[in-house]
Amino acid sequence: MLTIVSVIGLIAMYHVVSTSIHNSILLPSISDISNSLYVILITNRFVESIVITLTRVVYAMLISFVISFVLAFIANQIPNARYLLEPINKVLKSIPNISFIIIALVWFGSAKTVIIIPFLIIVPLIYDSFILGYDAIDTTYKEMVMIYSNKKIINYFTIYIPLMRTNIYIAIKNALSLAMKVIVMAEVITQVQLGIGRRMYLAKINLEMDYVIAWTILIILFLFVFDTILDYLFKKGENKYVNRSKKIY
Repeated sequence: MLTIVSVIGLIAMYHVVSTSIHNSILLPSISDISNSLYVILITNRFVESIVITLTRVVYAMLISFVISFVLAFIANQIPNARYLLEPINKVLKSIPNISFIIIALVWFGSAKTVIIIPFLIIVPLIYDSFILGYDAIDTTYKEMVMIYSNKKIINYFTIYIPLMRTNIYIAIKNALSLAMKVIVMAEVITQVQLGIGRRMYLAKINLEMDYVIAWTILIILFLFVFDTILDYLFKKGENKYVNRSKKIY
């Protein structure tokens, strides 16, 4: 209910400001944005742009998750490896996103940049979540696992990952939102031929601010839907885990 009130309040504030400015290039009216949304939804390019960008997001998330998992596993098993990875991780988190994009654009070209950039930005985030989740596990519990089982990789999947589920869930939510924003930004800057960023870039050069805002609204809606699905899946999985734990004990 509060979310709906907040949205209505933002729309009302925007309407007041856009009406007072009365400049469709700077702040298009709500009716113009609504018309642009309708035009976007009925065009063939809409589905194509959405599918291309979401494919890039899913691909970036999956590869980043695998890379982060492998690096975190190595760091947790080999202390020296953690000390080696820590400064690299801090450097990657410190570099501005735009710097990554510009450097990659010069080195690899526009097509490869859109693929490479998300990994460099998302991997440190997910890696930190794995490390923090592992460190939060009770030391006594880790010692017991080490004593009674020497299958480290199996332990990681069957024991440690479930215990780190909250950290992983938060990392996926944050990484998904970040991946979407970074990829769209990279699409705009690199001027790739397909994707949401391409549509926004064309709207920008044509001074069609209503289309830029319309695409922004669609991105927000997609992220909201994904967030809602993730929340539902996590709560469902959490309930199953709790019920299973009660049966065991």
